[in-house]
Amino acid sequence: MSNQYFTWVIRYVPHSIRGEFINIGVLVGNAESDWAIRYVSNFKRANLLGGDAEKLLPILRNLQQRIPRQATKSSAFQTSIDFGNPESLSVATVENMRVHQHNVLQFSEARPSYGDSAESIAEMLYGVLVRERESEVVSRTITRLRNEYEEALEEKLTSELEYKRHVPVSFGDRVENFDFAIHEETAVVQLTNAFNFESKDYRRMSDAVDALTLRFARLRELGAAISLGDKDRTLPFDKDRPLYVVHNEPVNDRQIDIYRRASYDWSDLGVEKLPEKELLENPKLAIAA
Repeated sequence: MSNQYFTWVIRYVPHSIRGEFINIGVLVGNAESDWAIRYVSNFKRANLLGGDAEKLLPILRNLQQRIPRQATKSSAFQTSIDFGNPESLSVATVENMRVHQHNVLQFSEARPSYGDSAESIAEMLYGVLVRERESEVVSRTITRLRNEYEEALEEKLTSELEYKRHVPVSFGDRVENFDFAIHEETAVVQLTNAFNFESKDYRRMSDAVDALTLRFARLRELGAAISLGDKDRTLPFDKDRPLYVVHNEPVNDRQIDIYRRASYDWSDLGVEKLPEKELLENPKLAIAA
């Protein structure tokens, strides 16, 4: 059964007098507190109009604080916008922002749409109104996850620990790269990889899960030697040390199925999953207790 929703296109308007704009996202919601948003992960095309559209990213991310608590799922489609008013989003509050906010971020007039959920409508409208190539989205998503994790390390790492990014890990006769190694003077104490569960290339994502699971299994069996890249320095990684995956949340059913399979396999290997939302809310979770 289809439900009625209201939809808004989110626009970047660097020069309101000229009236030029580019669509950077879509917002979908209804009176039953089912809301979703999707927006671009790269603002290069928007910047062609002038200014620095990437400065809108913290504002867009802030929207999550205003997505009604009754919303069924958190996802990268759901984020939040805070113009100084902490109340949850509603049709009335978004319309109030549309009418009274004429800054570089603006909303189109609300239009009715019909569908099964806010997320499904947001995904459909995004593909029509704000298109990005899948390969570019995946690459930027992984980069974003890595950068957010690194920012958390910079903020919360203790004086006894250091980290190295993009490290070769040797176990058995194989050498694989990991995104982060956290180490003491004499040993690596944690390995972390970023993973994107929002890819639309389901076969490739499933294969990536299998490859990472095999890598984790070998580490649990053999441990590893980690090259830190400075003066041929190599430190051991004990097979029982923490393994982390920082990740975004799946959105559609096929992504959720792959996520559940990964969660089951990784749990058996003692791998800790760290959702992006939790990392942003509590950076100290980046480091094993």
